[in-house]
Formats: sequence, C-alpha cells, structure tokens
Amino acid sequence: PRIPRATMAAVANTMRSVARMNAKVATRSLSSMSAMVDEFPDTPQAIEFTPTAEGVKTSTLQNGVTVVSQQTGKATATVGLSVAAGSRFEGPAAAGSALLLKNMAFTATNARSDIKLARDLEAAGLTADVSAGRESILYSVAGSGDMSEALAAIAETSLTPKLASWEVKEIAAGSVAKELAVVSTDPSVLLSETLHEAAFGVDTPLGGAFYQTPKNVTSESLEGYMGAYYTPSAMTVVGTGVAHADLVSNAEAMFGGLSSAAADVPASPFVGGVSTLKADAPFTHVALAFPSTDAATGAVLEALLGMNTGDMSSSYSVTYSDTGLVGLMGATEPTAAGAMVESFVGAFKAAASVDEATFTLAKTAAKTNAFIAMEDGLPLEIANIDGVTSASLKSAVAAMLKASPALAAVGPSAAVPSYPALTSMLK
Repeated sequence: PRIPRATMAAVANTMRSVARMNAKVATRSLSSMSAMVDEFPDTPQAIEFTPTAEGVKTSTLQNGVTVVSQQTGKATATVGLSVAAGSRFEGPAAAGSALLLKNMAFTATNARSDIKLARDLEAAGLTADVSAGRESILYSVAGSGDMSEALAAIAETSLTPKLASWEVKEIAAGSVAKELAVVSTDPSVLLSETLHEAAFGVDTPLGGAFYQTPKNVTSESLEGYMGAYYTPSAMTVVGTGVAHADLVSNAEAMFGGLSSAAADVPASPFVGGVSTLKADAPFTHVALAFPSTDAATGAVLEALLGMNTGDMSSSYSVTYSDTGLVGLMGATEPTAAGAMVESFVGAFKAAASVDEATFTLAKTAAKTNAFIAMEDGLPLEIANIDGVTSASLKSAVAAMLKASPALAAVGPSAAVPSYPALTSMLK
C-alpha cells in the first residue's frame, strides 16, 4: 500500500536536507550531460537508469501506528520514530515545546539515567540522534548493533521521559539557549523562518517561528503536550537495513499498547506576501516560494529549477501533511536583490514552458535525488514521480504564477521588491 502523505511528510523533510546536498550535483551533472551531447553530437548516450521503489514496505498496527522499512544491503541499520508533534501544534502558551523536547531527547527516562542510556547505546555500537521541525519530531538510532535495543531506547525517550522540573529548566537555559544563539546569526535559518511567515502569515501554525524560547514551558506542560500529541496515529516507526517483519514485531511490542485518540492538525493555509528581516550584513538573502500541494510535482519542479541556478542560489521544496512550498533562494549584493528576485520569477516562467528534453532530465534528477536520500538514511515516501508529465508540470506552474507568491529577505532590504512590484513581475 501507498505510504500516507500525512504520516511520511515529516520523515521526508528530515532527510530532504541530505537529498538537497546531493541535488546540486545531480541536477548540474544532468544539465552538463545535456550540454555535452549538444556540443559533441557523436557522444555515446548513457544507459537509461530508472530508479524503483524496491525494498520499501509499509504496515499499520491495529492502533494506527505506521511502520515503514527499506532494505539497503548496507552493514549498518537505522531505526526511528517520527511523531507529528512539531511547532505547528504548540499554540502561544506552549511555544518552544518541540524545540525543548528535541533537546531533551535521550536524556533521563523513568527506566535509565541519561548516563546509563548513553553508555548502553555506546556499548551496543549505536548512535542516537533527534531532529524537529514545524510538523514533527524524529528520534533515530543508527549503527551495527541490536536494532531492537535501538528501538527500545527510542520508545523510552519518547514515551517515558523523566522530565524532571530541574532538568527541564536546566536544558532550556543551557542547550536550547545555545541553539537559539547559534541560529540567530545563521542567514539560512532566519530566511526559512521569514519565508514561512511570508507564506503562511504571522503567528499561524506554520507561519510562526519554530525557534522560540520556551519561556512558559514547564515539566507539567511538556507532559500534557506529549499526552495530547504523542498518539498512535501520529507515529511512524521507520527503519532501513532491518527486516520488515522484525521491525513490525518490535514496534508492536513497544508502541502497540498505546490507545490515545488522534489530535487534529491545526490548519495553516498558504496566504502569500512579503516579509523582511533587516540586518547589517554584506549580503541580502532572498527566497521566493509558491504553494505546492503535490509532493511529486514539487520534487520535479525543484529539480528543474535547480538545473540553472548559480553558485549563490539553489532550489528547494518542503512538504507538510496538508501543504508545501517550492521555490528558489539565494544571496546577493544588497543592490542586486531586485534583480535576483526577477531572475527567480524568470525561472518559474521558463518552467511553465519547459521543453520535453529538459523536463525528462529534471524528472530523472528528481527520482535520483529521492533515492539518494533513501540510501543515506531513513526511508522516504516515494512520491509518484512517474505520474508527473510535462503537461501536468506546466499546468501546475501556470497555476502558481497566478497565485499569491511568498517573498522573504534577510539583510539589507532597500532593493527588495514590494509586493505590488513582485506581482507585476509575474504578469
């Protein structure tokens, strides 16, 4: 069966950063191949490679927990738990809860101290990691050791964390504060936060900042937050390099007894607009995005847009359970910010009339990027990329160009186009 988008979007986003690091290489190499064939027409053509979704299996436990696995043939394995409990679920009173929970992962549980848990994982040849975002929190453990022990550690930290009041305060004032200090000077993070505000509106579930100080969060409120959102239907157990039957069996043993009711996903529709964050910096960082409701089309469009980006710009896409973004971002001299935005608009217009050969290259790149990401970590939803045609892509881009765009800028913003100027570019 097809993996539900709502349960796998968070896992896809977690691994998308890995795919994006490879996307530049993939799309540029394919673009270079096309140029080489044009210049040297007698060059032998490469054998066509068509990635397939072999080895990906999915099951659903009786209580609603989804289990997804993929065989990779590697010596190491990875297991993880994705929980739809990201910052979009917080609301003003619980702001910063997802970030705090990320920083408290794999600390003391009701069964083991943080030191005991860390030493047990190390002794088993396992390494723990955690990431979080607007949609979800992902706990993962990788290595060549016992994956049942790995999943047991994940179950402990996600279901029975100790959440001592003193430790919550200590981590909020320590590692959370340090992370906030680091991202406060990171243009890419600031641009992403500003873009979400432009796309979804100020103080909305997706438009609100992920990186917030958890000033009102206590151990009691964290317990309530986890009780409300760490529910079976919000959980996806994932694994690579593990037998599916074993993963299902372990998931059933550790998560099969949960029975909480599902929480509603707060709606956060795309609205569009311009949002800027002024800063005294040598470059202006800008991002242009349009709404993307189909993951497969977004993946192909991301690859297409990335085929002609320069060293200071890149394409991107992000998928949520009910919406998404696709676009371009880059950095430039402050006086050239308007010109960069205009070039981004031009790239979208070109995509609306893409020729069949270029579309085929982009489609192959999108499939390759998806499989690179799968090889490098936890399994992703294999979007129905084969179902995307040049006609459907052109139609989607044409609709985007008629919609309200989202434009974000971080740094000197005097040359950043106003919203009326931006909409004029789209005509």
